[in-house]
Amino acid sequence: MTIRCRPSPQPAGAPAKPAPARRTRLSQKAARAVADGARLVKGADHRDTHRWNLIAEDGTVLGHVEPSYGGTGRTGRNGWNHRLAESLAASGPDKTREEAALQCALAWIRVATAPLRRTLTVD
Repeated sequence: MTIRCRPSPQPAGAPAKPAPARRTRLSQKAARAVADGARLVKGADHRDTHRWNLIAEDGTVLGHVEPSYGGTGRTGRNGWNHRLAESLAASGPDKTREEAALQCALAWIRVATAPLRRTLTVD
């Protein structure tokens, strides 16, 4: 009986890949400290999308703030939407960009302090 193994995708001398980062639950105080230190800066593609990024002091992107279209005004805008960094769901519209950034920070605090869900995996 011959056992055949797939070749490894990594070269023989390469260091092992680190495990994927797992989300850790933050305390309310720690999450508020991160959110309080966050600032709103223009995104790299601001000219095309008018998106602003909510960035923590360590450089991680907490969320995005972008104009909300669909209003009846002359420009067609009716406020600002916010979304978390790795989410597709947008919330809003909020009246001002700063208000949308505040709501984005509060949503990030809720996610960062939420209890971790355990999922069953089947091998």
